Amino acid sequence: MYPKNDNVVDIYNSKMYYTHKFRKNLWFCITFLIGILHAQLTVTLGTVEYPGYAPDIEVPVIVNNPSNTISGMQFDMVVDPDIISPSSINASGSPSGYTADMNQLSSGAYRILLFNAGNAALIPVNSDTVMTIHFDGSTITSAAINLVMSELIVTDSSG
Repeated sequence: MYPKNDNVVDIYNSKMYYTHKFRKNLWFCITFLIGILHAQLTVTLGTVEYPGYAPDIEVPVIVNNPSNTISGMQFDMVVDPDIISPSSINASGSPSGYTADMNQLSSGAYRILLFNAGNAALIPVNSDTVMTIHFDGSTITSAAINLVMSELIVTDSSG
């Protein structure tokens, strides 16, 4: 048996200590970054249910903007044209003065716009429904319809 030498460093335990400390720091960084990412702006199409043959189906466009004001937005929406097509769109919520518009790009594909031509007011932080897309469901008895949103562009006061 060899005598114990206090000047020798136990490399195995040191590696375990630093590996454990690295994992703790890594988890902290991941948790911190997830918190930052949750504070970012999101735009979604609301989920709605209507009885069959509904003449006006209203789908809200919902904005969750915890830290940014918005001056406008644009996105493309795709629907199955054999089932349903949007009939109109309107701006809603605050502030007033915003206009919603919709252009058909191709069969089933639409470009949706929300803008303020006067550039007077911004959509405030923590907005909710900013637009409502209307669909004519008077010929639909029952269906689950997927609306696909893509190419989202959101602007602030800088453009």
